[in-house]
Amino acid sequence: MPNDYDQEKFHTADTFWKIDTLTGEKSRIVDLNKIISSYDATDLFFNTDESILFFTNRLDGKLYRIMLK
Repeated sequence: MPNDYDQEKFHTADTFWKIDTLTGEKSRIVDLNKIISSYDATDLFFNTDESILFFTNRLDGKLYRIMLK
């Protein structure tokens, strides 16, 4: 059902990608071998210069960051 995710009836195992919208080329932001835990990312946002991606992990409720530059 469409609302099952919002009602936390299930969780996802997210990975992180960068996509060039002009070419369609995609690349991982974080290599799979560097992901040491499971993440169900929600509430994603950037800092002012878009060099850091922040998200809340629904699995543990903690705030995480990924350095992009």
